[in-house]
Amino acid sequence: VIDQAVKDEIRELTPLVPLHHPAMLKGIEICQKRLPEVPHVAVFDTGFHHGIPDEAAVYGLPYKMFAEKGIRKFGFHGHSHEYAASKASEFLETPLHRLNVITCHLGGGASVCAVARGRSIDTSLGFSSLPGLIMGTRVGDLDPGVLLYLMREEKLSLDHVEDMLSKKSGLLGLSGVSSDMREVMAAAERGEHRSLLAVKAFCYRVKLYIGAYMAAMGSVDVLVFTGGIGENSRGVRARCIQDMEKLGIAIDHNANERCRVSDEHPVFDLTARHSTVNVLAVAADEEIVMARQCAQALD
Repeated sequence: VIDQAVKDEIRELTPLVPLHHPAMLKGIEICQKRLPEVPHVAVFDTGFHHGIPDEAAVYGLPYKMFAEKGIRKFGFHGHSHEYAASKASEFLETPLHRLNVITCHLGGGASVCAVARGRSIDTSLGFSSLPGLIMGTRVGDLDPGVLLYLMREEKLSLDHVEDMLSKKSGLLGLSGVSSDMREVMAAAERGEHRSLLAVKAFCYRVKLYIGAYMAAMGSVDVLVFTGGIGENSRGVRARCIQDMEKLGIAIDHNANERCRVSDEHPVFDLTARHSTVNVLAVAADEEIVMARQCAQALD
């Protein structure tokens, strides 16, 4: 439940998520001003990942950075990953605690999550919302040596680097066309080399994380695509799992072409007959997870 201490903490954490927290704080303050008698609740999409084990959360920095400064993987998009995994469980009529699920939240922001028996054990986003997959305008995984080089050789300021990593990289930076996958795909189909490279790089990074999380969990029962790109882009879905048949993952291409999800029909089965892993598209509904958590906080 939001009080001044909660707002102060959100403000303190703004450097971790500079694209989101200032807008969230403004929204909170407007809502509290307009509805002063109504209780307000902050719901954090890092919460689903709080149980990630230390060996997955720690970075190879001096240990005091982890133990004293709290520098570790937090992860984001938790509402979406939690919902997608739960809908897969419901669709397959199998309790979530009996499933290993990989959820791919693909949109302007994007991440992959390993959900082992209902718990997030790893996710591609980290201490900040920058690492992991290539995103609409965010860089994804990057050798930190690149930043040292750019700051030293190109004399880039900290603010310049932060702006580049958050707002000028990803699909937009690679393609030079747009941060919207639909526009980048259209440009790629017209033969624009940079856009095709952006699409290939985006899908390749998703594939790497799927493979990594299969290894981390030892096996996978369900692979879920969700988010604006995951739900709607048949081309991206196909590319992300291309040539993974020997790992047990294959989609039915006719089903992939027909795939439509909605509030009324939130799950679509994409699984090929010979696939040992269920492949699903799930309509994202982060709001219902947030609403349930609000209700729990006020109960």
